[in-house]
Amino acid sequence: MTCAGRGLSFWIVSALFCFVTVFTEPAHAQENVIDQATVRVLCSNGFAVEKAKLGGTEAALAVPQLVHGSGFVAGKKGVIVTAQHVVADAKFVVVWIPGVEKPLPAKVVHQDSDLDVAFLRVLEKVPVRADWKNAKKLDVRQKIFAVGYPLDATRSDAQSFEGSVSSLMPDGNLQLSLSVNAGNSGGPIVDEKGRVHAIVTKGANAKAGVTGMAIATPVSSFKQELTREVFNARQGELAGLGQEAALVAAELLVLEQSATTSLLALASDVHSAGV
Repeated sequence: MTCAGRGLSFWIVSALFCFVTVFTEPAHAQENVIDQATVRVLCSNGFAVEKAKLGGTEAALAVPQLVHGSGFVAGKKGVIVTAQHVVADAKFVVVWIPGVEKPLPAKVVHQDSDLDVAFLRVLEKVPVRADWKNAKKLDVRQKIFAVGYPLDATRSDAQSFEGSVSSLMPDGNLQLSLSVNAGNSGGPIVDEKGRVHAIVTKGANAKAGVTGMAIATPVSSFKQELTREVFNARQGELAGLGQEAALVAAELLVLEQSATTSLLALASDVHSAGV
């Protein structure tokens, strides 16, 4: 990588860390385990060039492309589950875990575009994990809740939305009578006891006149792969992330004082079902 390439990568990572550091504070008190184990997933997809007129002169501005979704902690060694489309184009990923004092750099260790599922790893051990090992087949009309960080990624407390299972789809996914919003993708679908049974992967296409529904991928469809990832997780695999995080931390103050923070924009991720 050239010096210019390394410099650009640093500013992408720095912009992402500045975004979660300046505008958010960690949650220190959560109502239950699932709230503590539901995380914000924030991604930098690089920069987009936008034209603007400055004093009558046309100029090109490099605007950071930031995406956010939700996810849940699956293992105390730092295994996170989210939707694959949230991280598909990410150059850098960070995860903010409730109760942890700083955003953690993450590495995508597994992606399945067919199921729309991805596994992430973070450097540090995490204090709590969601109960996904007791996931079972949900019944039609069963009450469920979507937990996550819709719309506003600066919020430090997970939000819950109540709904029900409306049908079991031929491809194995769940159709839910539930309104989800941008930022819910990858967040857990839980029962009344907080056990994770699925993750949000699609929302309704309001432009097509469809509202009040969502699609979720059941844990059973990726449970074997997730069990293997949690069992085999090793801290040594992520050594490079520690150096990257240290670089960002050392230069963060410079970025906070720069005009870069004014260019940060939230762009969230929930896909439209298109039906």
